[in-house]
Amino acid sequence: YCSRAFIVWCAAPGMASTLRRYLERVVGAVNDEDGPAAGALLRLEGGAELDGALRALPRGGAGVAGFVAQQLGHGPWAEVVAAHLEARAELARDNAASAYSRQEACFSTFMRLYTGRDDDHGEPGERWLGNWAIPVLEVIWSDLRLVALRADRQRNTLNQDDGYTRTVSNLLQNAWKSVKDDRTDVADPEARRRAVFVATVVVFKHYFLLNTLHLCESFITFLERNDRATDQPDPSSFIAQYHLFPRASVVAYQYYVGRLRMFQDKYASAQRRLQFALRHLPPGREQERNRCRILRLLIPVNLLMGRFPTDRCLQQAKAPALAEIAAAVRQGNVERFNAAVSTHQSFLLRQGLFVTVERAKSTVYRTLLRKMYRVLGEKIWLGHVERVLRWQGEELDLDDVECVLANLIYNGKVKGYISHAKRTLVALKGDVNRAFPPV
Repeated sequence: YCSRAFIVWCAAPGMASTLRRYLERVVGAVNDEDGPAAGALLRLEGGAELDGALRALPRGGAGVAGFVAQQLGHGPWAEVVAAHLEARAELARDNAASAYSRQEACFSTFMRLYTGRDDDHGEPGERWLGNWAIPVLEVIWSDLRLVALRADRQRNTLNQDDGYTRTVSNLLQNAWKSVKDDRTDVADPEARRRAVFVATVVVFKHYFLLNTLHLCESFITFLERNDRATDQPDPSSFIAQYHLFPRASVVAYQYYVGRLRMFQDKYASAQRRLQFALRHLPPGREQERNRCRILRLLIPVNLLMGRFPTDRCLQQAKAPALAEIAAAVRQGNVERFNAAVSTHQSFLLRQGLFVTVERAKSTVYRTLLRKMYRVLGEKIWLGHVERVLRWQGEELDLDDVECVLANLIYNGKVKGYISHAKRTLVALKGDVNRAFPPV
């Protein structure tokens, strides 16, 4: 059935030809098993000319599905493409709720193709899509959560139990299970589990959006089975075989776990994860933004751990706030540190770094004490520390100073003890590096 409006649309200059050219490119990418090209074509954003043609396409009757069926015939791939185009058309009309409904249909149909035989269209013995389609999976999953977020913002239902983003959480979790439940050995190039890190990263992004970070732990446990005797990843775990998976997805996974560990105050683990992500980041200028994101987390964690960033790292982070804070920590300048944190407080809060940077203040104290040790020797009267801190704008009495030094000793940043009776810090004698060991 072709409505009159559909016939008029087909007769309009360029409308049908624009959509026909698009479908030809999709067919070519699928036939060539070109995952990145197919993923780019199935992304909801981009291509103003195609959006214009879809916006003008009449609803009802044949519509998008009818046109796609004319060009591609009937089958699951035609359903995927038709649902994608319908979602894109609804977004072009600024109808995010309808777009979500069609994108969910696209997601469900694609997952039937990827995880096994298509119950509606598949022939007995038909194999699921190969791992060339992993980039398509990433695009469809990511677009599903983004269009859900847009729909919730239109309906003012964000973070509500009946919101689209909450529904997407269940859909993504169930789809992730269908990926990880594959029994094929991950060493097999066509094992469905090869997509597990890509899928996990999309789920983690959604959990971070909803602030349901506790849900990430079960995914981490599955991917990183640790040997209880050594507390190291089991050689058969997914993370130990990271070289078998798409490199960018493993880097993104380590970034999100590092970010999670930082929020949990597990700074040693966060440092290890973020360093892995930085070290294994794929080369190329297109990765500069990701390098910047990693360094913006790693630099404050390293400062807290007593490691100072190089000038090159500070330049790559593109964050003057962190450069100023790092300079203050390196100098042991409490006044400059407090001023930098106060000046850049809004940036630190947006980046989720405020708590970590505040805790890095202990390293400022450590650097200051190290300088005093070089001048005064191993016995430092707390009154001298109090006077230096007051000179730098830090209003602390002797009890506060003693508490600060006790925390430094407890955390291993200073080796020594405090004589409460004499109000004196007694650090290890002789070598400044022994009294102030690497953290």
